[in-house]
Amino acid sequence: MVNRIVNLRLGSKLLKEIDSIVKSETYESRTEFIKDALRKAVEERRREQAAQSLSKKLGLEGPSPAELESIMDSAGKKTAERKHPTGIS
Repeated sequence: MVNRIVNLRLGSKLLKEIDSIVKSETYESRTEFIKDALRKAVEERRREQAAQSLSKKLGLEGPSPAELESIMDSAGKKTAERKHPTGIS
Protein backbone atom coordinates (compact mmCIF):
# COMPACT_ATOMS: atom_id res chain seq x y z
CA MET A 1 0.00 0.00 0.00
CA VAL A 2 1.31 3.41 -0.96
CA ASN A 3 1.29 6.06 1.75
CA ARG A 4 0.16 9.54 0.79
CA ILE A 5 1.08 12.82 2.45
CA VAL A 6 -1.74 14.77 4.04
CA ASN A 7 -1.17 18.26 5.40
CA LEU A 8 -3.05 19.01 8.59
CA ARG A 9 -3.39 22.19 10.62
CA LEU A 10 -3.92 21.76 14.35
CA GLY A 11 -4.50 24.30 17.06
CA SER A 12 -1.71 24.75 19.59
CA LYS A 13 -3.81 23.40 22.46
CA LEU A 14 -4.59 20.17 20.61
CA LEU A 15 -0.99 19.83 19.48
CA LYS A 16 0.24 20.20 23.07
CA GLU A 17 -2.16 17.47 24.15
CA ILE A 18 -0.92 15.20 21.35
CA ASP A 19 2.69 15.88 22.32
CA SER A 20 1.90 15.02 25.93
CA ILE A 21 0.31 11.72 24.89
CA VAL A 22 3.22 10.88 22.57
CA LYS A 23 5.70 11.49 25.41
CA SER A 24 3.76 9.52 28.02
CA GLU A 25 2.72 6.55 25.87
CA THR A 26 4.40 4.23 23.41
CA TYR A 27 4.02 6.40 20.31
CA GLU A 28 7.23 7.21 18.48
CA SER A 29 5.92 10.40 16.90
CA ARG A 30 2.94 12.67 16.37
CA THR A 31 2.38 10.98 13.04
CA GLU A 32 2.08 7.54 14.64
CA PHE A 33 -0.40 8.88 17.19
CA ILE A 34 -2.52 10.61 14.53
CA LYS A 35 -2.52 7.52 12.29
CA ASP A 36 -3.60 5.37 15.24
CA ALA A 37 -6.37 7.82 16.17
CA LEU A 38 -7.63 7.84 12.57
CA ARG A 39 -7.58 4.02 12.39
CA LYS A 40 -9.64 3.85 15.58
CA ALA A 41 -12.11 6.43 14.27
CA VAL A 42 -12.54 4.55 10.98
CA GLU A 43 -13.04 1.24 12.79
CA GLU A 44 -15.62 2.81 15.11
CA ARG A 45 -17.48 4.16 12.09
CA ARG A 46 -17.45 0.73 10.47
CA ARG A 47 -18.83 -0.80 13.65
CA GLU A 48 -21.60 1.79 13.83
CA GLN A 49 -22.52 1.13 10.21
CA ALA A 50 -22.54 -2.63 10.80
CA ALA A 51 -24.76 -2.16 13.86
CA GLN A 52 -27.19 -0.01 11.87
CA SER A 53 -27.25 -2.56 9.07
CA LEU A 54 -27.92 -5.34 11.54
CA SER A 55 -30.72 -3.40 13.23
CA LYS A 56 -32.39 -2.84 9.83
CA LYS A 57 -32.10 -6.53 8.99
CA LEU A 58 -33.69 -7.40 12.33
CA GLY A 59 -36.53 -4.95 11.67
CA LEU A 60 -35.71 -2.72 14.61
CA GLU A 61 -36.81 0.89 14.39
CA GLY A 62 -34.67 3.73 15.61
CA PRO A 63 -32.48 2.08 18.24
CA SER A 64 -30.28 4.38 20.26
CA PRO A 65 -26.50 4.15 19.97
CA ALA A 66 -26.43 2.23 23.28
CA GLU A 67 -29.02 -0.21 21.93
CA LEU A 68 -27.01 -0.65 18.75
CA GLU A 69 -23.91 -1.41 20.80
CA SER A 70 -25.88 -3.97 22.78
CA ILE A 71 -27.06 -5.58 19.54
CA MET A 72 -23.49 -5.77 18.30
CA ASP A 73 -22.35 -7.33 21.57
CA SER A 74 -25.16 -9.87 21.41
CA ALA A 75 -24.47 -10.77 17.78
CA GLY A 76 -20.76 -10.95 18.40
CA LYS A 77 -18.41 -8.20 17.37
CA LYS A 78 -16.46 -10.70 15.31
CA THR A 79 -19.25 -10.70 12.74
CA ALA A 80 -18.60 -7.04 12.01
CA GLU A 81 -14.85 -7.59 12.04
CA ARG A 82 -15.16 -10.37 9.46
CA LYS A 83 -17.32 -8.15 7.29
CA HIS A 84 -14.94 -5.18 7.57
CA PRO A 85 -11.41 -6.41 8.36
CA THR A 86 -9.00 -3.83 9.63
CA GLY A 87 -6.33 -3.36 7.01
CA ILE A 88 -5.57 0.31 7.33
CA SER A 89 -1.96 1.48 7.49
